[in-house]
Amino acid sequence: MFDADALIALRRLTSLAVAPDASWAAVAFQKLNDDKTKYLNQLMRLDLPSGKSSTLTTGESDRSPTFLHNGRLAFVANRGDDDAKKQAQVFAFPNGIGEPEALTDEALGVQSFVAAEAANVWVCTTAFLPDIAAEDQRKTMKERKEKGSSALIYTKTPVRFWDHWLPSAHTHVVVYVDGERKDLTPTAGRELEQTTVSVSPNGEWVTWTLRSLGDDRNIDVALVLHHVPSATEHVLFQEPHTGHGNVCWAPDSKRFAYLRHERQRGAHGRDELYVFDVTTTTGTRQTTGSEHWLAPIQWFDENRILMSADVDTSHAAYVFDTQTQHTTRVTDADSGGAHRSLQVVAGELFGLRSRITHPAEPFRCALERNCNPELIATLSGFELPDGIEISDHRVKSTDGHAVQYFTVSAGDPSAKPALMWIHGGPVGQWGDDWHWRWNPVLGAQQGYVMVLPNPRGSTGFGQEFVEGIFGNTWGGQCYEDLMAVADQVEKRADVDSGRFHAMGGSFGGYMTNWIGTQTDRFNRLVTHAGLFDLAMFHGVTDFPAWWAHAFNVAPYRERSSFAAYSPVEHIQDWKTPTLVIHGDLDYRVPVGEALALFEGLQEVGVESKLLIFPDENHWILKPQNILVWYKEVFRFLGHS
Repeated sequence: MFDADALIALRRLTSLAVAPDASWAAVAFQKLNDDKTKYLNQLMRLDLPSGKSSTLTTGESDRSPTFLHNGRLAFVANRGDDDAKKQAQVFAFPNGIGEPEALTDEALGVQSFVAAEAANVWVCTTAFLPDIAAEDQRKTMKERKEKGSSALIYTKTPVRFWDHWLPSAHTHVVVYVDGERKDLTPTAGRELEQTTVSVSPNGEWVTWTLRSLGDDRNIDVALVLHHVPSATEHVLFQEPHTGHGNVCWAPDSKRFAYLRHERQRGAHGRDELYVFDVTTTTGTRQTTGSEHWLAPIQWFDENRILMSADVDTSHAAYVFDTQTQHTTRVTDADSGGAHRSLQVVAGELFGLRSRITHPAEPFRCALERNCNPELIATLSGFELPDGIEISDHRVKSTDGHAVQYFTVSAGDPSAKPALMWIHGGPVGQWGDDWHWRWNPVLGAQQGYVMVLPNPRGSTGFGQEFVEGIFGNTWGGQCYEDLMAVADQVEKRADVDSGRFHAMGGSFGGYMTNWIGTQTDRFNRLVTHAGLFDLAMFHGVTDFPAWWAHAFNVAPYRERSSFAAYSPVEHIQDWKTPTLVIHGDLDYRVPVGEALALFEGLQEVGVESKLLIFPDENHWILKPQNILVWYKEVFRFLGHS
């Protein structure tokens, strides 16, 4: 029986790095500790010809495997017993077998790490307390944690991110050349929050992203191009209402690809691919010929770039030729699946591949059109239960657009309860992909026909489909799409239409809340981290200005318009029994949304239950909390 206990016991592969000669790969994964209270991050060695694996590390926080220019494997880890050594640092194995040695000694630890392919140069980001001498950073941070005030002062939003308040320490970019350290941003402030860095193959150029507040109070993102030998730098692309990122360098170290996104009033917009030439200092827009959002990953030969995108229900690998402007899909459409941690090594494509039917596993694929990916090994420990059936469906919505959805079931013809799970985002999708937090195979094993819809706003079905959710329309056509799916599902012979439930998380939680106010067709609802009072939510989420942009209106200016699709305005129409779930450390959708919803349901007399996780954020991540989450969800649904 595949249940929640079996789910948390699986290995979770998170990234893969292939050796330059393609003989082996380092695989980062998470495993459950012995008392089943947390996940350990470790590395394993995978022999690519044979598919055999062996242990590389046995620590608790070993992650981000990266090969250096000399073939040594580096990784990030927190190792040691004293406070200084507990900070994350970069380690590397010596050539051959041996104990890894520390390559960095950053006072407040390493946040991220990249290495040049052909030079003894690597770059990391680290935290740095402003106005404190470098030699006093560790001591001051320790004193502040033990004795100091916890006060934080801000003059502009945002002030929080995801599950934490933005810290007093600022991010710095540090380069190591032949082991010699240099801080490239000694006066950095908040403009490097969440910065991403890249380094050219020859180690001469470093880029990082630079944030600023635009006139609409949203984040504009420029790029800094730093020449390491001369210590000169240029700020590129300081344009209003635009963001730049996803930098990957050409092998000649003279060009890099990047994405440019322009904010548009009343629309989501799309990412555009550009190539920048450092010798001419010009950026040129590329014509990919694809309606899908292709993201650059690796520039692996003179003119070709490895890219990926959501296409229909697959997360597929592509190759784009900068000379011919031609795009080729590599992973076959018929093979489906989601492909991540992608890299081209020795003329072959490697990465991690998952499907609804299995977690991420290492794969290889010929670098040619419509290649069928081949799994190298199965390392997760998962075996698909007998009888599980996955099917792909389309149904016409009220405006004539086709809406895709999957069903996952145990396959027997008897009538079973149905459970529609609505994805978050809203710009995202239920793809042919494994889901650790909301696993439909587990739901099918519980006896449900799992329904995974891709309504308006879902990626993979074209720009117009995405735009259908943008602006103050969240409860509009998306709701009609979901009802069209429900209408078709209810006609299935293996579905008991008298036992049909709906649930969702984040945006899916919002849609569940909206459904609760608009129809009583579902027997029970489960809403996780869902928005309830849009006006209240706007001011307390971690980035209010983005929501004003997404809704194309702010509640302080046009409250009645803003509240048009706010579930709180229709709470008196809610009839369906509901389970409300939330994490107290969720700053993206703060817990007040759950408390207000629960109080509203209690006030109008709806059967309701509140499940709170004081130590979780927007996601439920701790093993024992995962077990409780599934137990309470299926217990609540089983009452109908």
